[in-house]
Amino acid sequence: QGTLSVGFGTNSQGTVTVDDSTANAAILVLGENGTGSLNVKNGGVVNAALAAAGNQKDGTGHIDVTDAGSQLNVGSYGLYVNTDGSGTVSVENGGVISSAGQVSFGDGSTVASGSTGTLTLGQNGTLEVGGTDGIVANEGGNGSYQFNMAGGTLKDVGSDLTTSVNATLVSGTNSTVDTNGLNTTLSGVLSGDGSLTKVSDGTLTLTNANTYAGTTSVTAGTLQLGNGGTAGNIATTTAIHDNGTLAVDRSDAITIGQVIDGTGNLNQIGTGTTTLTGTNTYTGATTI
Repeated sequence: QGTLSVGFGTNSQGTVTVDDSTANAAILVLGENGTGSLNVKNGGVVNAALAAAGNQKDGTGHIDVTDAGSQLNVGSYGLYVNTDGSGTVSVENGGVISSAGQVSFGDGSTVASGSTGTLTLGQNGTLEVGGTDGIVANEGGNGSYQFNMAGGTLKDVGSDLTTSVNATLVSGTNSTVDTNGLNTTLSGVLSGDGSLTKVSDGTLTLTNANTYAGTTSVTAGTLQLGNGGTAGNIATTTAIHDNGTLAVDRSDAITIGQVIDGTGNLNQIGTGTTTLTGTNTYTGATTI
């Protein structure tokens, strides 16, 4: 296994499609100095120790994984949505991207001015990643990134996932965080008009002032607001469907004004004060 580079030369263009077959590479680069694309579909599988889109400052890379059974499996060297150039990575329609290393937007101070990295978890697509800073924004002072949760699933695998990247919950979609029996902490801002569902055992902790306007659902495990400090909430316009456990761990005062329904529990575990002002109908236990 060696390096597969698509779009290597300046102004070059190239596309690799893996359709109902398997491809292996030690290093996979889409857009070294030109434009390179990888399409994985119809149950195709690509295995690489490292995958990168938009490698050099003039490079542009695209990765798309779609259809049931289609997979991009990346090893411990991780997945770069973009490095010094611009890149897009998307997964949808039953496709899976799994990374044993970090998922990174950019590779630091060498990112070219105006470069962008865009990661989209589309409808029924899954990104599997875990670990401390499992998803990281490293665009330096020159680049920018966009993380779109558009009806797909962010699944915690291997070890507890933490990330401080911001994400947009796309309007008209319901995105999922699957804690998979582990603990996931999202400390970036979740914005947009989409909805969020937390599934599986384990705890999803939100530690920022989130502004997304869709509904919030807990089907299993715990959704925790805050981690002992003064931040961590969801917008008051967001309906809460609690069929697991909703926990509040704040050291200050927080008001939850929306209606909480479902069969789940509410746990006040912080040192602060939680005030409920909605006409709540949840039927589980309330624990302080």
